[in-house]
Amino acid sequence: MLHMLVNTHTAESCAFRSDTNREALAGGLSRLGEAAGQHESSVEGAWVNLSEHTVFALIDAPNGHAVDAIVRDAGLIGWTMSDVHPVQTLEAAIGLARATS
Repeated sequence: MLHMLVNTHTAESCAFRSDTNREALAGGLSRLGEAAGQHESSVEGAWVNLSEHTVFALIDAPNGHAVDAIVRDAGLIGWTMSDVHPVQTLEAAIGLARATS
């Protein structure tokens, strides 16, 4: 199942502030794919909104717990905040809405 990981950090902890922050954030983000592989998951795409200090990553994982473990294993917990949202195709969402109405 697809999950949208919305990962944010503060202006003070931004990778542009110091080498330590850069390694923590950029290093953690670059480890997402490797961490995903350890949880039978994959990173399908990502986008960084620099001005909002937010990273969006589309992760194919068995469940939200796996995504949480991926964020942990990538080393991002403690440096960033993460929201995990399940994602499905628009067609599937419309089909579900029609079936319940």
